[in-house]
Amino acid sequence: MVRSRMLASPGLLTGMVGVLAVLSSLYVLLQSLSEEMDYSSHGELGFFDCDLVITRSVAPPILNGLNDMPREIVAITSDCPGVENVIPVQVESESASWQDSPNSPAIPVCVLGIDFEDFESLSIIPDAERAQLRSTPNAAMVVYGQGAEQNLPRVGLSGLLVGQQTSILGELKGGSRLSDRTILLVGSPTFHQLFPKRSSDGIQLGLLFTSESANTHEIQSHLQKSLPAGIQIYDRETLPVLNSSFDQKRFAKGLKWGQMACLLLMGIGYSVYVAVKIRKYQVEDAVFNTIGFSGLWLLGNYLRETTALSGLTVAITVPLVWIVQQIGRFGLGALVAWDFRAWIFLVLFNLSLAVVTSLLAIPRIPGIRPKPANLF
Repeated sequence: MVRSRMLASPGLLTGMVGVLAVLSSLYVLLQSLSEEMDYSSHGELGFFDCDLVITRSVAPPILNGLNDMPREIVAITSDCPGVENVIPVQVESESASWQDSPNSPAIPVCVLGIDFEDFESLSIIPDAERAQLRSTPNAAMVVYGQGAEQNLPRVGLSGLLVGQQTSILGELKGGSRLSDRTILLVGSPTFHQLFPKRSSDGIQLGLLFTSESANTHEIQSHLQKSLPAGIQIYDRETLPVLNSSFDQKRFAKGLKWGQMACLLLMGIGYSVYVAVKIRKYQVEDAVFNTIGFSGLWLLGNYLRETTALSGLTVAITVPLVWIVQQIGRFGLGALVAWDFRAWIFLVLFNLSLAVVTSLLAIPRIPGIRPKPANLF
């Protein structure tokens, strides 16, 4: 009797609600970090936010290991059903360096060369800067890397890129995780002027943008069969970090394990809370039901990531399964015997989780994600 009163004490219930709130917040934080990994850096497709990348290199495709491939590959890829746009990119990171002045130390940078006509497809570049890139020789856009180097290229000023005076027109802020180094985006004429030994017929990266209705995995499989040997195709999950020492895959795995732990603890706390409120329901049975609760959430998380199933559907399923289970074990009388406050908590708790998970699921729901051709 004393034990039952202790379990039902207001202080304990308040503490349990606080623990659930903390776990929910932690789960949301981990989920947000996971989404950030998926869309900004996971796979390291960088600020282009493209769907697929084709390249000729050995794995892992670090920038220094890329080899040229003929532009016919771009033409073949463009004809693939479901591919909306292909942008050929040339890369130089081995011999590229930046100096603020002839007397300042040189810092390593990565230079990306893109044809002027492809600038029209890159809406990440504002119209004014796009026009200047076309008309101004030796002009570049900067994407600052993760490092904290001194003497970085500054917007509006000029410096020496590979010993040649180059002006920085603006900064691209769509993301900076294509490389640890600072990236300078230039037009193809400027790229070949800076690196004359690079062949104008070859590219290092082909950025593929697919239509919303296309299945990127099917496109990847189709291209892998139709393209010549030695051409690799990577998506967000298979393209490793480019020229980076940060272990993205291990960090992403840690986020997933953290999410699973939060879900399990949330299930236990939720079950114990409802058990205490009902009082007739044993704590041991509530912990047993946690397996089903957490399993539903894990299954929902998996389905949402693979088929864009909204978190709202999953959250609604949880209380429905719980209620059906109670009816099956104790009959309709068990539901009538529930404390009114327990019902309110059940509805509000699941509704809040539904709203949070639905908001986090929005980028994966078809029709909401921006078209790949309109990047930002």
